[in-house]
Amino acid sequence: MNTCISTLICLACLASSTYSFTQEIQLEIEGAIKIGDATTAPVPGTIRWTGTDFEGWDGEEWISLTIGTVYQEPVLDYDNNSYKTIKIGSQIWMAENLRVAHYQDGSPITNITDSTSWADTEEGAWCWYENDISYETTYGKLYNFHAVDTAIGLCPAGWHVPTLADIQDLFDFLNFITIEFPNTAGGQMKEQGFVHWNGPNYAATNASGFTGLPGGVRTIYSNFQNLGDYGWWWLSTGDDGINADLMSLESTAPDLTFNEKIDQSSGLAVRCIQD
Repeated sequence: MNTCISTLICLACLASSTYSFTQEIQLEIEGAIKIGDATTAPVPGTIRWTGTDFEGWDGEEWISLTIGTVYQEPVLDYDNNSYKTIKIGSQIWMAENLRVAHYQDGSPITNITDSTSWADTEEGAWCWYENDISYETTYGKLYNFHAVDTAIGLCPAGWHVPTLADIQDLFDFLNFITIEFPNTAGGQMKEQGFVHWNGPNYAATNASGFTGLPGGVRTIYSNFQNLGDYGWWWLSTGDDGINADLMSLESTAPDLTFNEKIDQSSGLAVRCIQD
């Protein structure tokens, strides 16, 4: 059943030493308002808070009320973390970084905080940026490549860590739809504004809905770097037992970079793509 809500909104409250002005307008809002995930088929017009964004139900899909993005059905990992998903071209991506602490079969992934242990391990491991749990909700966990390069599966069932071919397809699609402005795929993938990105956050529009964030990196030497300036994500390919492929976004450029490698003992974020 729809609910009619009358809301008083203060549009301007201006004050100086000589005057003040307040204007109130009454709005009639049709629809339900719900906090949290809908447990039954929602009424069109329902608004929910996901923990990171307000979304509205249009009768078929949840649509972001902040960036106009149409999200797909959420996906759950082994730890029951829920992730928004987004269709970009023919691909469906998680719109958030992975936060899981177990492989797909329930086997635990080791949390390593010690610098020496992180650099020396040849097993899968994860950490938070600066070993601080407060970074998890926004940026997810950082994983070494050993956690990615496993037959067990790091992503939920039906999902995988992207390949170079996946990223090439994403890059080609985003650059094709903005052919008059080439090499702006990264700008279309970066969250807008400066809540998380340091300036200048060049060309950021988040038109794709990917919502790339600058979660930084844990280096082979266990230093934490680049929070606010770079987003780094593992790809699934490692060619020589020492280095592995990554994709990256940066504040000072509109590009999506994926022709670089990094030591497999580094800690990077993970975004999963649907099989």
